[in-house]
Amino acid sequence: MSISDPIQLLAFGIAAIISALMIGVQIYARLSRNGINKAVVYPILIGMLIAIFAGLSAFHNKSGEILAWLYSSETIDRGVFEWGTVLCLVTACIFAIKVTKKVKGIQQVLFLGLALVSFFVAGEELSWGQWVFYWGTPDILTEINRQQETNLHNIANPRVYDALYYIMGYTMLGLSFVAFFFFGTAKKSISELKNGLKGLLESGGQWLRGSHVGLVVILSAATLLQHELLEEYAEFVLALVVMLFISHHYKAINKPT
Repeated sequence: MSISDPIQLLAFGIAAIISALMIGVQIYARLSRNGINKAVVYPILIGMLIAIFAGLSAFHNKSGEILAWLYSSETIDRGVFEWGTVLCLVTACIFAIKVTKKVKGIQQVLFLGLALVSFFVAGEELSWGQWVFYWGTPDILTEINRQQETNLHNIANPRVYDALYYIMGYTMLGLSFVAFFFFGTAKKSISELKNGLKGLLESGGQWLRGSHVGLVVILSAATLLQHELLEEYAEFVLALVVMLFISHHYKAINKPT
């Protein structure tokens, strides 16, 4: 893994600048409105914590993977953040199924898709139970799987994930920008929040504006996804974002009228 790849550094740098500006706008607005309180302190603390673990992730990958118990390695999964990714995705899957039962149309399709994807990715991260039950990897997978595990994602060329994560990260940045600056400013009814893509943007805007950590977590995930040295850790932060937003939307459409 190269820390000096110019494309990754550029993508990471641009994402980091955009994220820092948006977080700065939020903190300044909160500080101007109510002074120093937990709505100001929490995102700063969470941002610092995410940055510290990101730095440790880069150090881990450049120093022979000496923190495999925390970040996993190229040959062994089961690090703390890997288990955290699984836990977040399983929780996200449960909430996505609950949301699917409450909405219709495009939202029902999207949350059903999120439930399926969350379940599949969690299964892949767990090697479909191989971590837990310690069965042997089938010979056909042993020959082509980089970690000799029962999963599919370690078969693909890692460069495929680089491109995918570029796209995912900047899509998240774009959606966050739109939702934060143009939605979520006015109270909406439950029926409006259930209404198609606009309802999702309204719900997202409410989450980014109202949550103490929503904006900093999603922008951190979008930024971390831009560099391969941070990918395993970025996957955890991304899974955390998915879980937090889906659980927020579920609560938003279930508020007492």
